[in-house]
This record gives sequence, structure tokens and C-alpha cells, in this order.
Amino acid sequence: METFKVGELKSKFSHILQRVQAGEAIIISFGKKDKKIAVLVPYDKYISDSPRPLGILKGKAKCKKGIALDDLPEFASKMNFDLLSLSAEDAASSYLRPKISHKDPFDRMLIWQAIREKMVLISKDRKIAAYEDYGLRILPIS
Repeated sequence: METFKVGELKSKFSHILQRVQAGEAIIISFGKKDKKIAVLVPYDKYISDSPRPLGILKGKAKCKKGIALDDLPEFASKMNFDLLSLSAEDAASSYLRPKISHKDPFDRMLIWQAIREKMVLISKDRKIAAYEDYGLRILPIS
């Protein structure tokens, strides 16, 4: 993938667009530090007709401590964590969740469930702290 500054993108837009149409992805950078801000990709790579398979990481991914994802429920139980299911009420009322920009839909549901159930959410994600004003209790970890 080649990177273009915004100015270059403007002056070579037609040429870059032809490269994208040919299947290439192009990175766009901006500012004095050339911060990468976006990627132009062919539309057919952006939109996929096939659904994302559930459990795609089963047997392939491990947590930092070497615990297999499949073993997490048992490990959590040994650590005296309560495992919670997503209730129908939590799911049905999730539209009431404060509208703060957070891209991960799973995180948004966890946030909403923690707010509704008055639980403490443990997270490394600093963006989640924005929900504290709405009743989320958070224990940040590094």
C-alpha cells in the first residue's frame, strides 16, 4: 500500500482513483507528522456479501496469559467471577444507551449492561471512560 499526503491526493486524484479501481488500497496521510488518517479501498473489498462467521477465532486465539478463549468461562469461575448472560431486557433497551462514539458494538452492549445492572466494568479501553457521566462505574487497567 502506498501512502499519499492530502495535497498529493488532490493533485493526483484521477490517477489514484484508477489504482483503487484496479484493486489497490491507498493510505492517506495528513499534517506535519504525516499521520495516517484513512485508507481508500475498492468498494467490493469494503462491502462484503458474505456474513462474518461466528467463532472465527475458536481454537486459534489465546489471551495474554496463554489461556485459550474456550477456557475463559472455567478460568473466570475459578477466579470467583460471576458469568452473566445478556438479558432480553438489556438487549431490548440498548437503544437508550447514551450516544457516545464507540465503534465496537460488543463493547457498547457491555457498557449498557454494566450501567443497567450497576456493575463495575474492567477495561483497558480509555474511550469507555466517557460513559462515567452516565452511570458507568469503571476500573481502568493498563
